[in-house]
Amino acid sequence: MSEMSERTRLEQQFHVMVSLEGDDADDLVETTRRLRGMKNLEKADLLVAQSFTGGNSLEFQELIKAMASLPHLRSLTIRSSTSFRGGWVQLPFSVLQTIVPKTSLKCLFLSFVDFVVTTKNKDDNCKCPVYGLVQLLSSQQQDSNNHHHHHQPQHQLKEVRWNLGGCRKLSRKTQHAILNMLQHHNFTLEVFAFDEKTKRQIPTYKLQKIHFYLTLNQAGIRQRLMDPTAQPNQHDWEEALIDNRLHSSTVFYLLSNNPTLVCA
Repeated sequence: MSEMSERTRLEQQFHVMVSLEGDDADDLVETTRRLRGMKNLEKADLLVAQSFTGGNSLEFQELIKAMASLPHLRSLTIRSSTSFRGGWVQLPFSVLQTIVPKTSLKCLFLSFVDFVVTTKNKDDNCKCPVYGLVQLLSSQQQDSNNHHHHHQPQHQLKEVRWNLGGCRKLSRKTQHAILNMLQHHNFTLEVFAFDEKTKRQIPTYKLQKIHFYLTLNQAGIRQRLMDPTAQPNQHDWEEALIDNRLHSSTVFYLLSNNPTLVCA
Protein backbone atom coordinates (compact mmCIF):
# COMPACT_ATOMS: atom_id res chain seq x y z
CA MET A 1 0.00 0.00 0.00
CA SER A 2 1.41 3.42 -0.99
CA GLU A 3 2.18 6.08 1.61
CA MET A 4 -0.60 8.32 0.23
CA SER A 5 -3.30 5.63 0.33
CA GLU A 6 -2.22 4.60 3.84
CA ARG A 7 -2.53 8.22 5.00
CA THR A 8 -5.98 8.46 3.42
CA ARG A 9 -7.04 5.23 5.12
CA LEU A 10 -5.91 6.53 8.51
CA GLU A 11 -7.65 9.87 7.97
CA GLN A 12 -10.88 8.07 7.14
CA GLN A 13 -10.67 6.23 10.43
CA PHE A 14 -10.77 9.53 12.34
CA HIS A 15 -12.69 11.88 10.02
CA VAL A 16 -15.79 11.26 7.93
CA MET A 17 -17.97 13.45 5.71
CA VAL A 18 -21.60 12.43 5.33
CA SER A 19 -23.76 13.93 2.55
CA LEU A 20 -27.53 13.78 2.88
CA GLU A 21 -29.65 14.25 -0.24
CA GLY A 22 -33.14 13.35 -1.41
CA ASP A 23 -35.13 10.71 0.45
CA ASP A 24 -33.30 7.46 -0.29
CA ALA A 25 -33.78 5.35 2.84
CA ASP A 26 -31.31 2.74 1.60
CA ASP A 27 -28.54 5.36 1.51
CA LEU A 28 -29.28 6.29 5.14
CA VAL A 29 -29.20 2.64 6.19
CA GLU A 30 -25.84 2.09 4.44
CA THR A 31 -24.36 5.26 5.97
CA THR A 32 -25.55 4.16 9.41
CA ARG A 33 -23.90 0.78 8.94
CA ARG A 34 -20.61 2.47 8.02
CA LEU A 35 -20.75 4.81 11.01
CA ARG A 36 -21.27 1.97 13.46
CA GLY A 37 -18.01 0.45 12.29
CA MET A 38 -16.00 3.66 12.81
CA LYS A 39 -15.19 3.26 16.50
CA ASN A 40 -12.11 5.54 16.27
CA LEU A 41 -13.96 8.41 14.58
CA GLU A 42 -13.07 11.79 16.10
CA LYS A 43 -14.50 14.26 13.58
CA ALA A 44 -17.66 14.19 11.48
CA ASP A 45 -19.05 16.63 8.89
CA LEU A 46 -22.75 16.33 8.09
CA LEU A 47 -23.58 18.06 4.79
CA VAL A 48 -27.30 18.46 4.25
CA ALA A 49 -28.70 19.32 0.81
CA GLN A 50 -31.93 21.28 0.36
CA SER A 51 -33.28 18.23 -1.41
CA PHE A 52 -32.96 16.13 1.76
CA THR A 53 -36.45 15.25 3.03
CA GLY A 54 -35.70 12.38 5.41
CA GLY A 55 -35.17 14.40 8.59
CA ASN A 56 -38.13 12.82 10.37
CA SER A 57 -37.62 9.28 9.08
CA LEU A 58 -36.76 6.29 11.27
CA GLU A 59 -33.68 5.68 9.11
CA PHE A 60 -32.35 9.17 9.87
CA GLN A 61 -33.02 8.72 13.57
CA GLU A 62 -30.98 5.51 13.50
CA LEU A 63 -28.12 7.36 11.77
CA ILE A 64 -28.12 10.02 14.50
CA LYS A 65 -28.18 7.34 17.22
CA ALA A 66 -25.19 5.67 15.55
CA MET A 67 -23.34 9.00 15.59
CA ALA A 68 -24.23 9.53 19.25
CA SER A 69 -22.78 6.12 20.13
CA LEU A 70 -19.30 6.92 18.76
CA PRO A 71 -17.03 6.89 21.84
CA HIS A 72 -14.30 9.21 20.52
CA LEU A 73 -16.33 11.79 18.57
CA ARG A 74 -14.89 15.20 19.48
CA SER A 75 -15.88 17.54 16.65
CA LEU A 76 -19.16 17.71 14.72
CA THR A 77 -20.10 20.07 11.89
CA ILE A 78 -23.66 20.19 10.58
CA ARG A 79 -24.16 22.51 7.64
CA SER A 80 -26.12 23.14 4.52
CA SER A 81 -24.33 22.04 1.37
CA THR A 82 -25.50 25.31 -0.23
CA SER A 83 -24.53 27.92 2.39
CA PHE A 84 -25.85 31.10 0.87
CA ARG A 85 -29.01 33.16 1.25
CA GLY A 86 -31.89 30.83 0.54
CA GLY A 87 -29.72 27.75 1.05
CA TRP A 88 -31.21 26.90 4.43
CA VAL A 89 -32.06 23.36 5.46
CA GLN A 90 -34.19 22.11 8.33
CA LEU A 91 -33.56 19.23 10.71
CA PRO A 92 -35.40 18.18 13.87
CA PHE A 93 -33.97 19.53 17.14
CA SER A 94 -33.84 15.93 18.36
CA VAL A 95 -30.55 15.69 16.43
CA LEU A 96 -28.88 17.91 19.05
CA GLN A 97 -30.86 16.36 21.90
CA THR A 98 -29.53 12.94 20.94
CA ILE A 99 -25.91 13.79 20.14
CA VAL A 100 -24.86 16.51 22.61
CA PRO A 101 -25.57 14.73 25.94
CA LYS A 102 -24.38 11.28 24.84
CA THR A 103 -21.02 12.00 23.20
CA SER A 104 -17.62 13.36 24.20
CA LEU A 105 -18.06 16.33 21.86
CA LYS A 106 -15.76 19.28 22.42
CA CYS A 107 -16.56 21.31 19.28
CA LEU A 108 -19.94 21.87 17.59
CA PHE A 109 -20.24 23.92 14.39
CA LEU A 110 -23.67 24.68 12.89
CA SER A 111 -24.12 26.60 9.65
CA PHE A 112 -27.26 27.49 7.69
CA VAL A 113 -29.20 24.75 9.48
CA ASP A 114 -32.43 25.55 11.29
CA PHE A 115 -33.42 23.01 13.92
CA VAL A 116 -37.17 22.60 14.32
CA VAL A 117 -38.23 22.32 17.96
CA THR A 118 -41.47 20.40 18.47
CA THR A 119 -43.20 21.44 21.69
CA LYS A 120 -46.70 21.97 23.05
CA ASN A 121 -45.43 25.02 24.94
CA LYS A 122 -47.01 28.18 23.55
CA ASP A 123 -43.95 30.26 24.46
CA ASP A 124 -42.14 31.11 21.21
CA ASN A 125 -38.80 31.04 23.04
CA CYS A 126 -39.23 27.33 23.66
CA LYS A 127 -39.46 26.85 19.88
CA CYS A 128 -36.15 28.63 19.31
CA PRO A 129 -33.29 26.15 18.68
CA VAL A 130 -30.73 28.51 20.27
CA TYR A 131 -32.82 28.63 23.45
CA GLY A 132 -33.17 24.84 23.31
CA LEU A 133 -29.41 24.30 22.98
CA VAL A 134 -28.73 26.69 25.87
CA GLN A 135 -31.13 24.73 28.08
CA LEU A 136 -29.43 21.54 26.96
CA LEU A 137 -25.98 22.86 27.91
CA SER A 138 -27.26 24.07 31.29
CA SER A 139 -28.89 20.75 32.17
CA GLN A 140 -25.85 18.84 30.86
CA GLN A 141 -23.63 20.58 33.42
CA GLN A 142 -26.13 19.87 36.21
CA ASP A 143 -26.38 16.20 35.23
CA SER A 144 -22.58 15.89 35.28
CA ASN A 145 -22.50 17.40 38.76
CA ASN A 146 -25.29 15.16 40.07
CA HIS A 147 -23.59 11.99 38.78
CA HIS A 148 -20.05 12.94 39.75
CA HIS A 149 -20.01 10.61 42.74
CA HIS A 150 -20.64 7.72 40.36
CA HIS A 151 -17.35 8.57 38.62
CA GLN A 152 -19.07 9.22 35.31
CA PRO A 153 -17.00 11.29 32.85
CA GLN A 154 -17.90 14.93 32.44
CA HIS A 155 -18.26 15.33 28.68
CA GLN A 156 -18.52 19.06 28.11
CA LEU A 157 -18.59 21.12 24.95
CA LYS A 158 -15.78 23.65 24.83
CA GLU A 159 -16.73 25.40 21.62
CA VAL A 160 -20.06 26.15 19.91
CA ARG A 161 -20.20 28.22 16.71
CA TRP A 162 -23.53 28.89 15.04
CA ASN A 163 -23.92 30.62 11.67
CA LEU A 164 -27.55 31.72 11.52
CA GLY A 165 -26.99 34.32 8.83
CA GLY A 166 -29.01 36.79 10.87
CA CYS A 167 -32.19 34.93 9.90
CA ARG A 168 -33.08 33.66 13.39
CA LYS A 169 -34.28 36.29 15.86
CA LEU A 170 -32.69 36.08 19.29
CA SER A 171 -35.34 37.26 21.74
CA ARG A 172 -34.46 38.97 25.01
CA LYS A 173 -35.44 35.79 26.84
CA THR A 174 -33.04 33.74 24.71
CA GLN A 175 -30.26 36.29 25.32
CA HIS A 176 -30.98 36.14 29.05
CA ALA A 177 -30.88 32.33 28.92
CA ILE A 178 -27.39 32.47 27.37
CA LEU A 179 -26.16 34.77 30.14
CA ASN A 180 -27.85 32.70 32.85
CA MET A 181 -26.24 29.51 31.51
CA LEU A 182 -22.77 31.03 31.59
CA GLN A 183 -23.20 32.83 34.90
CA HIS A 184 -24.72 30.02 36.94
CA HIS A 185 -24.51 26.65 35.19
CA ASN A 186 -21.78 26.10 32.63
CA PHE A 187 -18.18 26.62 33.78
CA THR A 188 -16.48 24.75 30.93
CA LEU A 189 -17.79 26.33 27.71
CA GLU A 190 -15.02 28.52 26.26
CA VAL A 191 -16.50 29.69 22.95
CA PHE A 192 -20.16 30.46 22.20
CA ALA A 193 -20.17 32.44 18.98
CA PHE A 194 -22.64 33.61 16.35
CA ASP A 195 -22.15 35.06 12.90
CA GLU A 196 -21.82 38.87 12.75
CA LYS A 197 -25.41 39.49 11.58
CA THR A 198 -26.86 37.51 14.46
CA LYS A 199 -24.42 38.96 16.99
CA ARG A 200 -25.59 42.48 16.13
CA GLN A 201 -28.97 41.62 17.69
CA ILE A 202 -27.34 41.32 21.12
CA PRO A 203 -26.68 44.60 23.02
CA THR A 204 -23.03 45.45 23.61
CA TYR A 205 -23.26 45.19 27.41
CA LYS A 206 -24.61 41.63 27.12
CA LEU A 207 -21.88 40.68 24.67
CA GLN A 208 -19.32 42.01 27.15
CA LYS A 209 -20.79 39.89 29.94
CA ILE A 210 -20.84 36.80 27.72
CA HIS A 211 -17.21 37.44 26.77
CA PHE A 212 -16.24 37.89 30.43
CA TYR A 213 -17.68 34.55 31.57
CA LEU A 214 -16.21 32.74 28.58
CA THR A 215 -12.80 34.26 29.38
CA LEU A 216 -13.06 33.00 32.97
CA ASN A 217 -13.93 29.55 31.64
CA GLN A 218 -10.98 29.63 29.22
CA ALA A 219 -8.68 30.28 32.16
CA GLY A 220 -10.26 27.39 34.09
CA ILE A 221 -10.96 29.68 37.05
CA ARG A 222 -14.60 28.81 37.66
CA GLN A 223 -14.19 25.08 37.02
CA ARG A 224 -11.43 24.98 39.66
CA LEU A 225 -13.13 27.20 42.22
CA MET A 226 -16.89 27.20 41.72
CA ASP A 227 -17.92 23.96 40.08
CA PRO A 228 -19.99 21.93 42.60
CA THR A 229 -17.71 18.95 41.95
CA ALA A 230 -14.57 20.93 42.80
CA GLN A 231 -13.19 21.10 46.34
CA PRO A 232 -11.09 24.26 46.43
CA ASN A 233 -9.45 25.47 49.62
CA GLN A 234 -8.61 29.03 50.60
CA HIS A 235 -5.12 28.69 49.13
CA ASP A 236 -6.64 27.93 45.71
CA TRP A 237 -8.70 31.11 45.87
CA GLU A 238 -5.70 33.17 46.98
CA GLU A 239 -3.58 31.72 44.18
CA ALA A 240 -6.25 32.65 41.60
CA LEU A 241 -6.40 36.17 43.04
CA ILE A 242 -2.63 36.59 42.76
CA ASP A 243 -2.51 35.16 39.23
CA ASN A 244 -5.19 37.61 38.07
CA ARG A 245 -4.19 40.65 40.13
CA LEU A 246 -3.71 42.75 36.97
CA HIS A 247 -7.24 42.05 35.73
CA SER A 248 -9.55 44.24 37.81
CA SER A 249 -12.81 42.66 36.62
CA THR A 250 -11.57 39.17 37.52
CA VAL A 251 -10.32 40.38 40.91
CA PHE A 252 -13.73 41.94 41.61
CA TYR A 253 -15.44 38.71 40.56
CA LEU A 254 -13.26 36.60 42.88
CA LEU A 255 -13.73 38.97 45.83
CA SER A 256 -17.49 39.06 45.25
CA ASN A 257 -17.69 35.28 45.40
CA ASN A 258 -15.26 34.90 48.31
CA PRO A 259 -15.16 38.06 50.48
CA THR A 260 -12.76 36.40 52.95
CA LEU A 261 -10.01 37.04 50.36
CA VAL A 262 -10.00 40.67 51.50
CA CYS A 263 -8.46 39.52 54.78
CA ALA A 264 -5.87 37.29 53.08
